[in-house]
Amino acid sequence: MEYKRLLKTFLSCLMVLVCCGIFASASNLRISSRIGIATASLSKDRYGDLDIVYYIKANGVMDKIGATSVRIERYSGSAWVREKTFTEDDFSDLLVDNRSLHDAEVTYSPRYPDDSYRAIVCFYAKDSEGSSTKNVTTNIV
Repeated sequence: MEYKRLLKTFLSCLMVLVCCGIFASASNLRISSRIGIATASLSKDRYGDLDIVYYIKANGVMDKIGATSVRIERYSGSAWVREKTFTEDDFSDLLVDNRSLHDAEVTYSPRYPDDSYRAIVCFYAKDSEGSSTKNVTTNIV
């Protein structure tokens, strides 16, 4: 009898965890009513330069789509410090018009090549009914 109760409790907990995992995964798949997918990654090339690559796919053709900014942060030993922020003034292809998807690459020569870096990409999609944004933090290199 004790075994059956223990098995029921275990199965109930397992079902709750599985359901939470499914809902969490589903929420990441659909970011907003306009942004379907938004990903960004960071790598360091053999010269020490940082390469940030991002991709955004909308749920339809947008008036404007892409990234409004790409922020480079360096870990200072106790906190992340903003080192550089790129906007459309720096790279004209961060945002494009009348497309449903967009990808781009930003290259940056860091001040301290041996330190750890990450990037935060602010995604943006705008149509006639409004706009959506989503910040994505890359991996650390």
